[in-house]
Amino acid sequence: MIYFFFKDNLIDLSAYALLITSSIITSSTILIGSYASFKEILKSLDAYGLSQFLNLVGYVSHEAAIRYQKQSQILLLIEIDAEHTKCIIPGKLFEYMVSSRPILAFGPRAADMAQIITSTNTGAYFEYAEYDSLKTKLLEYFNDYKQHKLKSRPIGLKQYNRKALTGQLALLIDK
Repeated sequence: MIYFFFKDNLIDLSAYALLITSSIITSSTILIGSYASFKEILKSLDAYGLSQFLNLVGYVSHEAAIRYQKQSQILLLIEIDAEHTKCIIPGKLFEYMVSSRPILAFGPRAADMAQIITSTNTGAYFEYAEYDSLKTKLLEYFNDYKQHKLKSRPIGLKQYNRKALTGQLALLIDK
């Protein structure tokens, strides 16, 4: 199961679609949220023949969203592919990092989010056009899943807890 938490973004689902439609991997997809882009997301999923794998949940409480995350195998995080979003670090990233589930993230080149995911070993980050790399990573995740070892192995998460981040912010303010 892949947990999709969408903002107003679209990604190229062709690598995922190729693996699903060629029966290399099997999956169900849960789409959670309540955003204007759902129509476009649904159109994109349908164009790649992925609608049959979709369970559209819509808006849920935070507690229910956490339950879905814990039941999922991969957590998808998408940021808009634009220069001005490089420095955006979604709060959802911090929830994902402590979930023990691999993160599959997309966004612009040299994004701050990419460095955090890489340095903490919590998942993989891709630019939107990295089709072959994405396909390879999805196959790796699927093989790990079949062997019952699909799990993130985070390192260095203490620096991202609220107390540590608040301390860093206080130091910046004091300067």
